[in-house]
Amino acid sequence: MSATTWAEVEPALAPATHTATGTCPPPMNRPPIYPVAMMRSGKGGTVLVNVATDACGRVVDAQVKRSSGVAMLDEAAITAARLWVLTPEQRAKQVDGRVEREVSFAMDKTVRSVSYAPLDWPRTHRRPRYELEPLEAFATARDASDAMKVDVADTIKPPYPLQSTFFRNRAASPQHEYWMFIYKAGAPTVAARYRLAGGEDDPLVKLALVCDGTPDACDQARAFLLRGLPFAKAQR
Repeated sequence: MSATTWAEVEPALAPATHTATGTCPPPMNRPPIYPVAMMRSGKGGTVLVNVATDACGRVVDAQVKRSSGVAMLDEAAITAARLWVLTPEQRAKQVDGRVEREVSFAMDKTVRSVSYAPLDWPRTHRRPRYELEPLEAFATARDASDAMKVDVADTIKPPYPLQSTFFRNRAASPQHEYWMFIYKAGAPTVAARYRLAGGEDDPLVKLALVCDGTPDACDQARAFLLRGLPFAKAQR
């Protein structure tokens, strides 16, 4: 499996653990979380993971068989592997109840934005300043996502190395107001609002966000978002 440019990435909540149930869960081979520090540095690698499973295919033990050479990538691979539920076909290669699988971290340079709705970001704000402001309307990213109820046809897909959506909230106000949601395992973990301010002489974007992750993960998300959108990079 490959943690390509569309793999999940920090920030995110701590991963859940398997719980015992009376029936076997469906197979799940979730990608690893690509550490932000490694992504920014462009570092990747492949980890060979050796796992043991129970009768349902749930991973009960995961170890690094061959390191990527980068401790953060090895840890991310093991964290993901502990949540896997392997298929019977994947378990067919088991030896003494264990099976080896590769987890790769690689930046896909060919990925581009996938557009759904036309982007009407004004040219005056292609190189703006970014400032933080409070986001008091929502307690969690899920609350913000549920309130928006935006159809996929009204969104665009930014060329970010993470699962995200971006759209203009035209119903909010006559002002230009845009929203971005960052997801983990299909659930929003960060909600960010971009509000245009200032004029042509001093273009400004005010960024407000709510993050459901750990303090460190949310700090990383904030720093990442303040670097600016791909079509509106922050002034240096």
